[in-house]
Amino acid sequence: MSIGSWVAAGAVALFILAGMVACVSKRRTAEPHSAGQGAASQTIEAQRDLGKRLDALGGEALKASDLSAAKARYEESLRIFQKLAQQNPTSAQAQDDLSSSLGKLGVVALIAGDLPAAKARFAESVSIRQKLAQAIPTSHEAQGDLCFDLLLLGDVEMRAGDLPSARARFEQSLGIAQTLAQGNPTSEERDLRITLERNSVEALRGLGIHINTLGKVAMGEGDLSTAKATFEEGLSIFQKLAQAIPNSAERDLAISFERLGDVALLAGDLPTARARFGQSLDIGQKLAQENPSSDDAQRDLGVSLERLGEVAAAAPAAGRGSLPSEAPAPPRRAQRDPPLLFS
Repeated sequence: MSIGSWVAAGAVALFILAGMVACVSKRRTAEPHSAGQGAASQTIEAQRDLGKRLDALGGEALKASDLSAAKARYEESLRIFQKLAQQNPTSAQAQDDLSSSLGKLGVVALIAGDLPAAKARFAESVSIRQKLAQAIPTSHEAQGDLCFDLLLLGDVEMRAGDLPSARARFEQSLGIAQTLAQGNPTSEERDLRITLERNSVEALRGLGIHINTLGKVAMGEGDLSTAKATFEEGLSIFQKLAQAIPNSAERDLAISFERLGDVALLAGDLPTARARFGQSLDIGQKLAQENPSSDDAQRDLGVSLERLGEVAAAAPAAGRGSLPSEAPAPPRRAQRDPPLLFS
């Protein structure tokens, strides 16, 4: 997988964005030390500077798509930061450096397609971030770093097919984002919260879309039971998003209701199909009224009305006992699925 295509998939973009936010919000300085520490402190700073230079070389190699060189430089810096963290177990800066180094190696592993290695690196980074966030619960920096790393770990888990774990990571990230910048936040803290919340929402939405796609596959294979369960899982994600952030997932909700209506229609459960299509129609009407010039909104409304027409047309056949065995699959006259966030 090329770096460009992987960035488009989302996770590297989040990692780079994390660094951008860090540049704006952290303004880190070296940890204070007494004069008595003297040469030992200078040695620590010299080692840390060397680790940072190796990180920079790894970043340059990564930009040049030289994964082997990037991995080698990042592994060198990791050994330095591991040693510094062992020598200074109470140093938040040393732990932060170690976590960041692990995250960069996770990125390299993921670009290389090594999901187990990527998961291991991101999981170790998240473990450190969690400890830092617990130690400094009022630190927006610590909470924000944890939020970003959870998104990265969740992305790897989703790619590996572990959807329940991915959902748990994304929901935890969203929860953290929503608790930030409460009270009387600075402008930088507000910006950080907005960024984190937006990325968490997009990650959860991407997971919901992915799950719905799996439901469509099951429906196409005739496995209606699996399709129903899968679409219900997707629906629950979009409902959670809609509750957490109003108007963030209305169209996704409408599509999920429509999919469940399709399954019910194929199964010959016309009352359920009518109810689900009706729920989709309610949302479609609201969106069409709010966006009268939107072709998508008007098309979606037409799809919902069409589905209800299919239920009405199927009712006489059901009365003759011909459903569901003779019922054709609902035709896809209008495709309205949003694109996958993650490839």
